[in-house]
Amino acid sequence: MANAATRQFLSRLARRVPPWLVFGGLVLAGGLGLTYLTWRIAAANEAEAVRAKFEGRVQDVQRRLEQRLEAHGQILRGLGGHVRASGTSREGFHRYVESLDLGGAFKGILAFGYQQRVSEAEVGALVATLRREGEADFAVRPPGPRPWLAPVIRIEPRTPRNQLVLGFDPLSDPARREALDLAAAHGDLALSPEVTLLQDAPEGGEPGVLMYLPVAREGRPASEPAGWVYAALRVRDLVAGIQGHWNADTTLELFDGTAAGGPRLYPPEPPPTPDPRALAAQARFAFGHRTWTLVVRARPGFGQAVGTRSSRALLWEGLVGTLLLTAVVLLQVTRRQRAETAAQEGDSYFRAALEALNEGFILFDREGRAVFANPQAGRILGLRPGLLGPWLQPPAGWEAFGEDGGPFPAEAHPVRAVIEGGEPLRRGTLGLRRPGGTTRWLQLNAVPVGNGGGSVAAAATLTDITEARETRQALEASQRHFARVFQLTPDAINITRLADGVYVDVNEGFTRTLGWTREEVLGRSSLDPERTIWAHAEDRARLVAALEATGVCLGLEADFLHKDGGVIQGQMSARVVELEGTPCVLSLTRDVTAEAEAGRERRRLEAEVNHLQRLEAIGRLVSGLSHDMNNVLGAILSLGSVLQEKYGGDADLRRMADLIVQASVRGRNLVRSLRDFSRRELVGEADVDLNDLVRAEAELLERTTLKQVEVRLDLQPGLPAIRGEASAISTALMNLCVNACDAMPGGGRITLSTRAAGGGRLLVVVEDTGEGMPDHVLARASEPFFTTKAPGLGTGLGLSQVFGTMKAHGGTFEIQSTPGQGTRVTLGFPVAAAAAPPAEAADPPPSPRRRILLVEDDPALRMATLAMLEPRGHQVFTAGSGEEGVRSAAGEGDLDVAVVDLSMPGLDGVQLLERLLRIRPGLRLVLFTGPGDDRVPRILARFPDVRVLAKPFSPADLDAALEEGNPPSA
Repeated sequence: MANAATRQFLSRLARRVPPWLVFGGLVLAGGLGLTYLTWRIAAANEAEAVRAKFEGRVQDVQRRLEQRLEAHGQILRGLGGHVRASGTSREGFHRYVESLDLGGAFKGILAFGYQQRVSEAEVGALVATLRREGEADFAVRPPGPRPWLAPVIRIEPRTPRNQLVLGFDPLSDPARREALDLAAAHGDLALSPEVTLLQDAPEGGEPGVLMYLPVAREGRPASEPAGWVYAALRVRDLVAGIQGHWNADTTLELFDGTAAGGPRLYPPEPPPTPDPRALAAQARFAFGHRTWTLVVRARPGFGQAVGTRSSRALLWEGLVGTLLLTAVVLLQVTRRQRAETAAQEGDSYFRAALEALNEGFILFDREGRAVFANPQAGRILGLRPGLLGPWLQPPAGWEAFGEDGGPFPAEAHPVRAVIEGGEPLRRGTLGLRRPGGTTRWLQLNAVPVGNGGGSVAAAATLTDITEARETRQALEASQRHFARVFQLTPDAINITRLADGVYVDVNEGFTRTLGWTREEVLGRSSLDPERTIWAHAEDRARLVAALEATGVCLGLEADFLHKDGGVIQGQMSARVVELEGTPCVLSLTRDVTAEAEAGRERRRLEAEVNHLQRLEAIGRLVSGLSHDMNNVLGAILSLGSVLQEKYGGDADLRRMADLIVQASVRGRNLVRSLRDFSRRELVGEADVDLNDLVRAEAELLERTTLKQVEVRLDLQPGLPAIRGEASAISTALMNLCVNACDAMPGGGRITLSTRAAGGGRLLVVVEDTGEGMPDHVLARASEPFFTTKAPGLGTGLGLSQVFGTMKAHGGTFEIQSTPGQGTRVTLGFPVAAAAAPPAEAADPPPSPRRRILLVEDDPALRMATLAMLEPRGHQVFTAGSGEEGVRSAAGEGDLDVAVVDLSMPGLDGVQLLERLLRIRPGLRLVLFTGPGDDRVPRILARFPDVRVLAKPFSPADLDAALEEGNPPSA
């Protein structure tokens, strides 16, 4: 019953509703369904577009941060190269940093500095050096004992705040020390954790980081650098350097570490609690062995900045369109009206698509006027497109210019050329400067549209390339700085391909050091034998092994070949780098030939000084011993001489007295020979004929070697005389010949030769064919008491005596020896100046009787001297000390002569002479000394009338000293 009623109702309704209304209802229902579907698709697309742009924004921020840090790192590497090449002078460091323009391309860097690594023991010297250089208040902070310190000794720019950092030791701070150790361990850049920069400390500070780069020490591993160059970065300034127009709709936070909960770098204070529905993303990136976490969040309204058409607007437009379509159907519009409506809807979709573009889009007519522009074009240009004149000419106060900075007149506009020529434009560049001074750079692409008969003649897109251009310019500036450092560095720098060794570039230092020009090596392989710079292949193998292991090689010392074939000693450091995607080797070589030669010469001089010091020390020991021996021998010689005179008629007693005198003389000569190896003056200096001395030595050798050793003479006739002591030279020759004979136990040949050399010198050469000496023996041959003979067969004083004799004669001493071939010793003597022949000595008249004061602390020598004087009729007053001698001189009657010993305890001989002359002015004085005493010249300079008598002495020597006319002698 109910179903029948329903069917009846529907039947009546169908009869009453006109067909066009049914059709209209169907159209309305279909339109609403299509609108709903379109709205859902548009909403999904809108969300995807917003997410895509947001992710692009995050990637862009991360990329710009990494580029900014890498640019700063390149500058720090350039500074490190400057320090290694030119040192850390205050003026050089200032000039280099001043050229970097910190306020421009490298915004965010507060300061560049250098901190020197020193031990605690070196701190005082470093502080003194810096204060002498002008840092009057320099001090290392904080105080306290530490095994190693690295105080900041250079910082630029030298602003008052930067000056606060001078002297600070970063090794005292765990955070800074961590970064310093990382840099030294890896030999590369290292970032510190978040720190408060000392420049900001007076105001409480804000987050900052420090970028460190080690400076290698010559000859030391990378883990023990000479110091570090560093850059101080304030994070706020670093972020400000990458911000652009996008920061109005997004916020960013930076954290130190791998999570957002780590130490906050930016902003200093946490922002308000974000909307949980807002888009947010995290990104991590690493630089300088440290990881940062970036958090980016979208601000309210970010979706509108994307430039897509709102899904809500599409929903309303769909509803309106559906209603319009329904109305058209209901109003039975004409086909033309339906076509126009469809065209309008198509134009709406076209506009929506253009508004969704990230680029600006403009349609031009043939007169250059903008007939259409999407909203993004206005945002890029910075003004409404309607304010632009023909051909994008800006209004008054604005300035348009080309890529080269020149004017951009309307008649030369590239879009005009597109319309008139019919050819598309790709990647044109346009600059706009706003009245406030801000400049934007735009990239322009344009194509002709239609055949010239319509209202639109060209379509163009605009892209904002300002930030990309600034990044490229910063990179180019960094490359120019590197190129300048590359060319100005005095050391040899070359870049070769890792794969085949082909030279990519060399600097002027390479040409100066190794002789090859750029034209001769570029494009040629360094492995080419004709172009190699390696003197030894194993040195290059060491370099390659280090590069393959770690990618870096520091302080490789090797020999390098100059183009002319010469060898240069150098120190090379190299690193594997990538240039335009190609692995290359960057090498820096410093010429250290002069330094190495200076080091060898310094070691030679140090060895000679040490040798002379040892000789001097032993000489002082021998001098003290010889003084006591001379006293003993003097007493024996004096008493022996007295016995000769007193018992001359008794043959047996005379023979025994002669033996005593001969033994005393031999002992005296032995003591003198002990002093020869360290003495500085000659005794009994006279003109000496070297040929006569060599002949006499040869005759003695022939008699004593029993013909087992062949003696050859090669003497240059007519040699001039030298000035010297014949006995000392003979002893030196004898020592050399004895050593030569000992080196030839089975027989051999000794050659003695003389010849004249240039520069007024005469040479005596002693050469044998014996066993020779190895290098370690030759190095110590002239050391006192050094001998290779068995105990009891040698004293080790032979060559030392020769060395001392040659020094006393102002000569030279040179030994050459080859094991198994023999030894060659060359003695060089200066030629004596011409002198008048000595006058014949006349027999002295008999000595008159005198009153003599004898002052000698040695009882035996005092009694022996008394025994020589009294038989000659002299009246002698004796004293055992200087003080006793003063009392005797003051109390006795007239005195003719005072005979005084030089070396006495208490009041010595020189002091006694002064006292005696004050007590008895005009008193004649005789002074006893040891042979070759160094004090004699100074004494004679003060007391020119004093007679000097060397112990031990004979009665005749004593008589000669007592004679008034006899000159003083040593």
